[in-house]
Amino acid sequence: MNRKIESATRRRERQRQANRREILATAERVFAARGYAAATIESIADEAGFAAGTIYNFFSGKEDLFLAVADRILDDIIERFNREVEPLRERPREAVTRYIALRLDELRRHEAFMHVYYPIRQQQRAAAGGCAPAECRQKFAEHVARVHAIFAEGIRQGVLHAEPTPAQFSGMIEGTLRYFNHVWSREEKPPTLRQGMKRLETCFLPLLWAHQQDDTPAAPGKPARKGKGVLPLALAALVSLATGCLSTAPEPVAAELRDARRTMAQAATRDQNNVPFALPVISGELSLRDACNLALANNLTLRATFLRRQEAAGAVEAARGGALPRVGLSGNASSVLEERGDQPESYAAGLRITQPLWRSGVVEAGLRYARLYAASTDAVIRQQAQTTIAAVAGHYLDVLLMEHMVTVYEESVAVAERMLQTSRNKRAAGTVSDYEVLRAEVELSTARADLLNERNRLRTANIALLHVLGVDQRSDIKLSDKLGYNAETFDDRDMERMALESRADLIMREAEVRMAEAEADAARGAYGPEADLFLDGQFADPDPNNPSLDGWKDRWMAGVSVTYNLFDGFTRRGKLRQAVARQRQAEASLKDAEETVRVEVGKALLDLRYADELFQSQQKNIELAREALRILESGFRLGRNTQIEVLDAQSALIEAMGRYYHAVHAHSTARLQLRKVLGVLGPASDVVVTPDYRMGADPLAPEAEEAP
Repeated sequence: MNRKIESATRRRERQRQANRREILATAERVFAARGYAAATIESIADEAGFAAGTIYNFFSGKEDLFLAVADRILDDIIERFNREVEPLRERPREAVTRYIALRLDELRRHEAFMHVYYPIRQQQRAAAGGCAPAECRQKFAEHVARVHAIFAEGIRQGVLHAEPTPAQFSGMIEGTLRYFNHVWSREEKPPTLRQGMKRLETCFLPLLWAHQQDDTPAAPGKPARKGKGVLPLALAALVSLATGCLSTAPEPVAAELRDARRTMAQAATRDQNNVPFALPVISGELSLRDACNLALANNLTLRATFLRRQEAAGAVEAARGGALPRVGLSGNASSVLEERGDQPESYAAGLRITQPLWRSGVVEAGLRYARLYAASTDAVIRQQAQTTIAAVAGHYLDVLLMEHMVTVYEESVAVAERMLQTSRNKRAAGTVSDYEVLRAEVELSTARADLLNERNRLRTANIALLHVLGVDQRSDIKLSDKLGYNAETFDDRDMERMALESRADLIMREAEVRMAEAEADAARGAYGPEADLFLDGQFADPDPNNPSLDGWKDRWMAGVSVTYNLFDGFTRRGKLRQAVARQRQAEASLKDAEETVRVEVGKALLDLRYADELFQSQQKNIELAREALRILESGFRLGRNTQIEVLDAQSALIEAMGRYYHAVHAHSTARLQLRKVLGVLGPASDVVVTPDYRMGADPLAPEAEEAP
């Protein structure tokens, strides 16, 4: 009997561990595909085929699960290192080569997750000084010490260069592997692990060895050779990469850029408030309008586009100058090296004024092109501003939703706590069974887990909002607007017309078409003649027409010059064909963009109408759930309904409240998206107050239980 019990226990434990491994593997895929912010416990549970409660049996929340995935990857690396690399310690060349192969394999297996993990790790380090439990950091430190021991042994034996420290070797190899893996992943056909190691053996590994023949240790008591040193090593690496292994930027320039970023990072570490581009720290209430204006003011991309607008203004000025006069001065002095006449030295100066009279429309076309470029830049600014506003409003709405959901689940926890206490009281009185108490405990545990998840989602939403606002994460803000519902009616044709008139991207496309037309006109104008009015003044000493006369003499000449290019090797024809082709491409792109806008407007209207219907249904569901709870409360007081029925009704109301706020959020988001596709999105607040539904009185409170 005991054996059977023990066997069943082992089976359950094996199944438990298998479930944990499956959850971790699924979580890694979901985090890698969706990112940390978008991934939820529910989505991971759905992907793994488990209930959300099953995941909470293993992990306290999303953050705990996220760190567990990273810890599992670290365990795999440590286990492989101990099995495959540690036994080769006395043969450092083999050990280092095997270690590099192991790290490259692990990087490839977990590359997508690491792209998500490293930014989160940096944020957590900045916020709390660490990113993992103490035992995990200790485990990692011990592993790093064993890795460094391998490099130390290689240096001692003279196999590796003696100048870098083991820690420097480790960092250099880790950074190089990440870079190679990143570059290879972008290739059309990325190399296999074997092929990647072959490339590394050709390009990188030879740079590590102090000698190339064998692993012969240095003589006892004799220090290992220093080899080439760090600088020659780096230069050799650059030569190797530049000759075919991998292209790279020139080292002096790259080093200068790295030094500049290092200086900036050190300054930021010392004092963020004194860094020239440090993010501002704000506090207090923040409306949606103010949030949009703040983001527009802090948006660096928008600032760069404003500079492009200045560039466009300069282009207009330069094009306008093509019709204005040209004034030029010239001068020369000469001396005869071997004197044969009376004037060994001569001096001359000239003044030329040219006024363009005719350019066959080239100047006008150039000025039109420059003005259209300026108009397209204005459209770019407008589009970027609307994109920024849409992002801010979306994150603002997300925070409002999460605040409501936290309130809902806080109330759910409060209800579950009262349910458990009431159940315990009734069990003590002998009116309910142990099952009802157990069920109440499960309900409370689930409610607390849901609340923890919603609070984490709220923190994540706040982080995203502060990021898009362009402010420091230390900012403490409170949103003053409320999540709301605003019923609107729209005419499909009016909406389509408005979008075709207002969309900034269509204005840019239209400008591109007109710019291409101007280019084509300029190319056609190049076939015509050019005419200029000119005035030439010449001043010389002596007079070139009469060298016998001393002193400066002047001569003036005015006229009209006409030039006509008869043949230029088909250069003009080629430029005209290019311009005409670009014009047709721009016209086709404009038509495609117009059709895309029509589709986007239609979809946005459908989404808004669906969101409106969803809101109406969820609002009705709350009313129905509240009425059902009222009926069951009354029956409970009269003894016709059980406590479980009342609690189920309360859970149904809480669920209806959550769906209601999600419906309000979906409707607000749909309205936001419609204004974005119409091209009329502005920083004005478009959020209105909506009823805040709450549970009301608790029927299981003592006064309710005492009711007749």
